[in-house]
Amino acid sequence: MKSPTACAKNEFIIFNTNNKIYLVNKKNGKIKKIHSIASDRLTGPSENSLKKIYYGCNNGFLYSIDCQSGELDQVYKANGSISVAPVVDNQGHIFFQSDNGFNYALDSQTKKILWQLDLIPFSIFQTIERRHKRYKLSL
Repeated sequence: MKSPTACAKNEFIIFNTNNKIYLVNKKNGKIKKIHSIASDRLTGPSENSLKKIYYGCNNGFLYSIDCQSGELDQVYKANGSISVAPVVDNQGHIFFQSDNGFNYALDSQTKKILWQLDLIPFSIFQTIERRHKRYKLSL
C-alpha cells in the first residue's frame, strides 16, 4: 500500500493498492470511483500537480487521475517498467524513469515526449572501464 494523496481544489483523496486506485470523498469517506490497473505494482503518486495526479506502473504505463472528474488516463507507454513516482514541474512537464534506464520528459498537455535519455549504455561503459582499471592495477 502507498501513501494517500489529496487532489488539489477537490474533495477527493486518492488511495492506491497493488492494482487499484480508489477515489474517496474526504468528508464522508464514500468511494466515488475504483480504477483497476492491469498490473501488480503502482508507484507512489506524483506531487506538485494541481489538475492531475500521476502514477507509474510496472506494466510500463504512466497513468494520470484527473482531479476534477476522477477519470483515469494512460498517458504514455515507456520502454520498460516504471517503479518510481513521476515528478511534475510548475510548467506541467512530467519527468519519469523506466527500470531499463530510459529517462523521459513529457509535456502533460500534449502527451508528447520533450526528450528521452538512455543512461544504461553510459553506466555499463563506466562499470566495464572501472573493472578493467581494477584488473590492470591488481597485476
